[in-house]
Amino acid sequence: MKQNTLSVYLMASLAMLVPFPGRLAYGIILIVFMYASMFFMTLFQNLIYKLSLESLLSVLTAVFLISESIFFKQLVVMYSPLMALTIGFVIYIPAVSSFFIMRLYRPNKPSVYADLAQNIRYCGGFSFFSICIFLFRDLFGYGTITLPSRTGIAQLVIFHSSEKVSLGTFWASTPGAVLLCGFILYIISYADQNMKLAGAMTDVK
Repeated sequence: MKQNTLSVYLMASLAMLVPFPGRLAYGIILIVFMYASMFFMTLFQNLIYKLSLESLLSVLTAVFLISESIFFKQLVVMYSPLMALTIGFVIYIPAVSSFFIMRLYRPNKPSVYADLAQNIRYCGGFSFFSICIFLFRDLFGYGTITLPSRTGIAQLVIFHSSEKVSLGTFWASTPGAVLLCGFILYIISYADQNMKLAGAMTDVK
């Protein structure tokens, strides 16, 4: 994994995954919003380039991000007011994080199809990483697997409170989320470096 790729994954993961409640149900909401934000922001920025308004890119993008976040928040409120109340202002973080991911991988010559394909591909990698984090925290932190529900969250109890180890409460906390994100990113980076080293040795032979 390239250093800039690892850095943006770390920043995006700490910005989004740590403040969000450690339940899979809220992780699904986050990922849906991130995909929607990435998709519509890509189209919006390509429209700005088509209209030759590059000088206003930052201002227009900021306005679009705020508008998009407010609209999505209202959709969550309509679906489940309790989930919207639990998420709170954290709902605005995915749009900002997706903006940084998208800007990092933007082609030199903007093309709407190239932008969408590349941004969604990187968004897919981050989504898998996020789901693993949320599933782990949900399962080992709370002993449940949860899904979004109009009444809040629907949960399947895997471990009852008496069966959970004391370490489980740590994974449900903010420090546990930070440690878990860092550990998984280290594993990804270590595996990527070993694969590159193995490939280099094969080429030499």
